[in-house]
Amino acid sequence: NHSLEINSHDLFDFIKTSIESRELSKFEFTKSLSDAIELIAQAGKILKFSTQQMSQLGVDDLFEPEDESSIKKKWESKIKERLQNRKINDQLILPPLIFSEEDFDVITYYSPRPNFITQKKIEAEVIDISDKKENSTLLKGRIVLLESGDPGFDWIFTKSPAGLITKYGGVASHMSIRAAEFGLPAAIGCGEIFDKLKTCNYLTLDCKSKKIIHN
Repeated sequence: NHSLEINSHDLFDFIKTSIESRELSKFEFTKSLSDAIELIAQAGKILKFSTQQMSQLGVDDLFEPEDESSIKKKWESKIKERLQNRKINDQLILPPLIFSEEDFDVITYYSPRPNFITQKKIEAEVIDISDKKENSTLLKGRIVLLESGDPGFDWIFTKSPAGLITKYGGVASHMSIRAAEFGLPAAIGCGEIFDKLKTCNYLTLDCKSKKIIHN
């Protein structure tokens, strides 16, 4: 329709190369970002701030040209203020999508449609690693629950899990692509359903039928 001089082979080669390049750039970026976050945490430790407290600071706060004593006082003040604001904001309920001002009065939740990867069906125990570290989990043969995944969670695929379920993510997200590469059955982007699955000990993940069954 647009008079593009390209055949199907070239088109799929372009798509494949583009996705691979995108994932590589995301990996390099998040690797550098992870190192930066670790350095920020170390700086906070020197000034007696916890990692959770340091997470309240913005980029501008971190690079203010001040001496150690004055910057510590400023950080303490900003951390206290933002933690108070967070307590207030946590009481607010908003819809996932806002289309108009009326959405603030009547909150409507849409029904999520997970992106199922592969055509496989598995039954296995569930393990939730959303709030856990790599060395504290035993993933082999289990269905892994993870709120959201980025290249920093690629270690999951080295632990031989049976399957993967995430709360956030789309069909072209990093975890969808990685699960497809490894042939790992997965349900990516389950939305509010994910919170119910966290209470289960055993699940059936039927990707062909696009179903997640509580056992």
